[in-house]
Amino acid sequence: MARTFVTTLERFKDSPIWGYFLPLDEDIAHEFIRGDNRRVVCGINDQEVIRAAIMPSKLGHFIMLNQQLVKRLRLQEGVKLNITLEEDNSEYGMEMPEELSELLNQDEEGSRFFHELTPGKQRNLIYIVL
Repeated sequence: MARTFVTTLERFKDSPIWGYFLPLDEDIAHEFIRGDNRRVVCGINDQEVIRAAIMPSKLGHFIMLNQQLVKRLRLQEGVKLNITLEEDNSEYGMEMPEELSELLNQDEEGSRFFHELTPGKQRNLIYIVL
């Protein structure tokens, strides 16, 4: 199931850690949150597709965008963006590199350690390998 909508690029003003984000209407956010699974595939202006998580806050739900992506796509704060969301049904919430998959197939102990990690830490390791 895919959902297309328009939102604006926003930026956290008073945070040294958090940067750009896409605010989501609550009904859209709740369409894609399944228990603990908040992972989505997010298309931005038919230019880029990213894997992301729907994040909660006191003000509502949002999707974070990193600064490199914002610069690469030449996005501007406050500008309306066409967004397409789909459920991310991948095993790890991102594409598993062939090299890491093969390593985990060959190393039983390494595979056990990897799969004992939290999903977020698994994604961090996958990201490093990518």
